[in-house]
Amino acid sequence: MKRDIFIGWILVVVGAFFAGCAHTRSGSPAAAFVREGLTFFNTGRFDEAAILFRKANAADPYYAPAYTFLGRIYQVRGDTYRAEMFYRKALALDDTATEIYGWIGDIYWEDGDTARAVEFYERCPSDDPHYAVLHYRLGMRAFQSGRSRTAREEFEKALVFPDYWGGHYGIGLLKAIDGRFEEAIEHLEAAECDSTEPELIYWLAKSYYQLGREPEAYLYYRRYSSLETADDELKREAEKTADELEDKITRGEGVTLDTSYVIPFIVEKNTDLSVGIYDIDGRLVKTLFRGCITRGDYTLTWDGTDADGNVVDHGIYLGFVDDDRGIALRPMLWNK
Repeated sequence: MKRDIFIGWILVVVGAFFAGCAHTRSGSPAAAFVREGLTFFNTGRFDEAAILFRKANAADPYYAPAYTFLGRIYQVRGDTYRAEMFYRKALALDDTATEIYGWIGDIYWEDGDTARAVEFYERCPSDDPHYAVLHYRLGMRAFQSGRSRTAREEFEKALVFPDYWGGHYGIGLLKAIDGRFEEAIEHLEAAECDSTEPELIYWLAKSYYQLGREPEAYLYYRRYSSLETADDELKREAEKTADELEDKITRGEGVTLDTSYVIPFIVEKNTDLSVGIYDIDGRLVKTLFRGCITRGDYTLTWDGTDADGNVVDHGIYLGFVDDDRGIALRPMLWNK
């Protein structure tokens, strides 16, 4: 986990922070400085944010959020000593700001002091994202040491905070290993948008492959093999399987590379779907349609351009239709 993993959570916890903070005076100059500072903090402009948080502290030395967010600035910069100092000052002013315990826990976790980290994490309420992250981390440790039952218990605790991806990833991982691939996909896809774990893509590929859903498997294997952070052994497996699937999809028995660039599809009931073009490495080139569509027979024609209107290079591309039944691929040869 990166030290600044919770930047993405800041908008979630700020509301709770201001709601419960004994020293929050929403109409005060200090509060106004903090609100303005957060607009910079949330976009990574930490120098400007720090100036405003210090102005808040100068305007009201007893305003706890000013100390809290100065602590956040120091933490994301790696100065954990000063970060903890400001966090503890904030807690001295307002001991109801329980998310601060989670950020102090992060400091000890990154320093390898698991016992102290857990001590602070456990002071977080179950609706705080730190609680979910703690149990995801403990679950991964249990999983990596072969204690699957303990891992499952920890991942299930992480699911208490449903917007955090870790619980879904952990449960999906265990279900994939158990051979329960449909259930694995359900959890892994729930985690996919926000996950920082590259292996999630691998396990999605493997789960789809085991279910015989080759188009999805191919696209995920290609995605995984292109990741710089991919595990070397798993990457070799992903590349080998993707190459085999590519041969089957583009040169298999009965396959003809389309040169009409027309994607026909039948909609049996009103549904949401997307239609578009991938390149041979599984990267999205262009979306031709995305949205709700009524029952009927349809065709869409690709003009050989990408999302910016530029004509693509010659080569093999994959037209796709993605709906609630899965992904269908149509190999095309662009040679114009």
